[in-house]
Amino acid sequence: MKRFLLGTPSYKIKDFDIELKKIDKYESVSFLHNNKKLVFTKEEIVDKLSKEGCPNCIKLKLRLKAMEILKSHDEPDVQIIIKNWVKTNYVKTSYRSYPRRKLFEELNVYLGKYHLIMLDNKDILWKYVIEILNDNSTQYRKFKLQRRCTPHE
Repeated sequence: MKRFLLGTPSYKIKDFDIELKKIDKYESVSFLHNNKKLVFTKEEIVDKLSKEGCPNCIKLKLRLKAMEILKSHDEPDVQIIIKNWVKTNYVKTSYRSYPRRKLFEELNVYLGKYHLIMLDNKDILWKYVIEILNDNSTQYRKFKLQRRCTPHE
């Protein structure tokens, strides 16, 4: 827990529930590090644990966002979120003006909120975006899209 609270990048807590039960009976946790006394309240620890994202928390965030968009659906959660993001942030145009790489990077930033990432243009999620945009170009031309004036994240 100490390494996690200090922000050691390679350290991940394996079982969040056990760690939360350990600190449940305390108001705060304190320890010495580099001759400094560090104090973390229970709320700070729970907040840090939720931000770092236990695997269940990440899945639940994704599911919650998808359910906010659609009450009942047949598509996987990620596809619903991507479709909604494209619909709310972009407008289809009759001319090719939006670079593929730029859309790819913007979508990766958005998916980062859910600890997801597209690695390259062969990724299943990227192929789904191209399917949503109904782009049949095999020459990797720009998309027939334009960014909305006030994007919604």
